[in-house]
Amino acid sequence: MKNIFVLFSFFCVTLPMTNFLLAAEIKLREQSYVSDTLVRLGDVADIISNSPQESTQLKQTILFPTPQSNNSRTISLTEIRDLLARLGINVLNHNFTGEKKITIINPNVNQKNSDNKIIQTNLITTTTTTTPNSTPATSTALNQSSSQSNFPLRNISPDFIKQMEKIIGESIHIYLRQRLSDNVPSNYYQQQPAWNVSVKLTREQTLVLATNGQINEIEGGSEPLVGKQKFQIKLQNIDPKTNQNIAVTVEAYLIPVIKGVVAIRKLPKGYIIGEDDVKISECEIPNTNNSNKLDNYFNSTDNVIGKEVTDNIKEGNIITQSQIKRPTWVRKGDAVTIVAKNSGVVVRTIGIAKSDGGEGDTIFVTRIEQNNQTSKRHNPKQPPIELVATVTHPKVVEVNATPIEIK
Repeated sequence: MKNIFVLFSFFCVTLPMTNFLLAAEIKLREQSYVSDTLVRLGDVADIISNSPQESTQLKQTILFPTPQSNNSRTISLTEIRDLLARLGINVLNHNFTGEKKITIINPNVNQKNSDNKIIQTNLITTTTTTTPNSTPATSTALNQSSSQSNFPLRNISPDFIKQMEKIIGESIHIYLRQRLSDNVPSNYYQQQPAWNVSVKLTREQTLVLATNGQINEIEGGSEPLVGKQKFQIKLQNIDPKTNQNIAVTVEAYLIPVIKGVVAIRKLPKGYIIGEDDVKISECEIPNTNNSNKLDNYFNSTDNVIGKEVTDNIKEGNIITQSQIKRPTWVRKGDAVTIVAKNSGVVVRTIGIAKSDGGEGDTIFVTRIEQNNQTSKRHNPKQPPIELVATVTHPKVVEVNATPIEIK
């Protein structure tokens, strides 16, 4: 019995020691500069292990893409532990030490030129020319060696896919802006050309994009550049079978974004828009299709103030040309003041409007005879005199001095 107790005690003491000896220490750093597009565990932490193979595997574990729209990202030790657990790594076998948070800095993003102006790094590889007084923007993309092509799919986490989708979306957006700047814009793009680009990637696509070099070229997209589009992402690495750049075809959904006039509050049908009802705001173009062109919208509030709403407009919605019109100053059947001018003489009389009209519209009006009963008695078959008039003010129209008889 004593021997069994001694043996049990030996295992209780030695097993934890054995696990401690086999476990790796993952010591988080305070700060790290990552010029590659992928952040690995070895970029953010020092790995100390008795097993060189285990140390190498841990160092090469991909965590997430390097910051792109911003040149830095801060992540906590807890978040890194959770990421590793989702990648299938048993975090209980390892000892996490060091800093509680680390700041990851991408030195290739937002560099400054000689004029001290920020240059946004291009995610697409482009050929740049330099001059003695300028600093070109460093091109960053998916800069990963082909040796990682056998990286297991299970290590591609949902968070990593989302971040890769964001990188590809930003790259497509840059490609579209460059494409338009290289050509004379059509009427469709008279206003600011910008898009919200939504990309969906599979695990397989994400793995290929992450492990076959930087983006070499992007092709695809047909006008109008709205809705579902296909793009071919050509990577730097060469396929030995075809001797061509490895390429991935992705689907992206493009929603144009412009600065337009939007409603601050709900505007009901028939409402006359005032200065406090609208503002300029950046917004997506809804219901994008071939007929929904950017010239259907307004880039100045002056274009809509004083106009009448023809259909209910919800708060926050962009205002289109079809939703407003000049206010109706005269309606069919209204009694209107008819003004006639001739050689400085102004004559006013009363008439009846034959149709609706707004400012500047041309309508017909019937003049009311002052002695209508006498006129009918002496000329019972005489047709009413209709005049062509222009609406100038509410319930006021102006005519030529010479009336036009309609027979």
